[in-house]
Amino acid sequence: MAQSFRVKAAVAALEGTYGTDAVPTSTDAVLFTGDLNVSVEYETVARNLVKPFMGAGEEIPVGTTMKLTGDVELAGSGTQGTAPAWGDLILACGWAETVVTGVGRIASAATALGASVGTFTYTRTTAPTCTLPRLVTLTCTTGGASGVAAFMVAAPATTVDIAYSQTGVVMTDAAAFALPNGAVITPTVGTAFTAGDSYTLQLMPAYVYYTPVSDNIASLSQYVHFSKKRHKLLGARGNMQINQNAKGIPVIKLDFMGLYGGIAHEGVPPAVIWRAGKNRCRSITTTPPCLCCTAMPRPCTHSATTMAQKPSTSICPARNSFRSTTANRPVPSPSSIRRWRTGIITRPSRTWCWAVFR
Repeated sequence: MAQSFRVKAAVAALEGTYGTDAVPTSTDAVLFTGDLNVSVEYETVARNLVKPFMGAGEEIPVGTTMKLTGDVELAGSGTQGTAPAWGDLILACGWAETVVTGVGRIASAATALGASVGTFTYTRTTAPTCTLPRLVTLTCTTGGASGVAAFMVAAPATTVDIAYSQTGVVMTDAAAFALPNGAVITPTVGTAFTAGDSYTLQLMPAYVYYTPVSDNIASLSQYVHFSKKRHKLLGARGNMQINQNAKGIPVIKLDFMGLYGGIAHEGVPPAVIWRAGKNRCRSITTTPPCLCCTAMPRPCTHSATTMAQKPSTSICPARNSFRSTTANRPVPSPSSIRRWRTGIITRPSRTWCWAVFR
């Protein structure tokens, strides 16, 4: 029976032990875009025998590997603090994944400004609900020890949050101390405060970030189905490259090499289940309220009146890093696609990509 190589499906799962089949299932499906190719590569060694006649030399097979190449869309999961669907793929390309959620998004300690005298420590009690980073400033307005010292708590506005300012907030040992976006800390006062003491404290949204690693690189078991034939790669590791062109969809180009796991005939290709962030289909609207809404998973804060008053505000200023859209958001216009960015943070001895993937 004729088979079509246009009928393709791929699944991949992280291995617990290198080269041991992780048996990926339909829920581990990978939504590739463009060309998905798998090839078998043979390694041979020539014997180079001295012969009393002319003719081809004998070669001995010494290894068989499989190569997989393909692209996946650079899209987030759609949920704060949830890794994107392609996260497992780049773990096998020399990256480590860190998920930051919960109270860990409140800075572990406040930073004293200037010649501040008072000291305090705190435990992080309630996580913030912010979707963008917020820098909170605590300014002492009434000096004193625990139960007496009062502060003005302030944070500048963001593209989704109005400016926050509360005065007369008393700091008491073992009592809740409220911060913006619902965050709460429980302080313990050390040295008494004096009026004018000032401190900053960082609040972060839930996010996932990736850093390059050189050791203990993960490996994948990958099944690629071409019509009714399954190609199996074990211990797959590879390279990745982010491609982003004007008027194009950002993609991650992947190139994997794995151990030959065999080619088997199957009756039908598996029914795959796309995880969050894998199927990026969206409804289309001709009049999006604001271009920032097409790039950030939150309600538009720019009314029609505001946009009319500020026609130059076509792109939300917070779009300084790549943020994926959630399902059912309007499709960005070509002009807004050109403005997508992937942030790069460089620190001593380390350069790493960053984004708050949702």
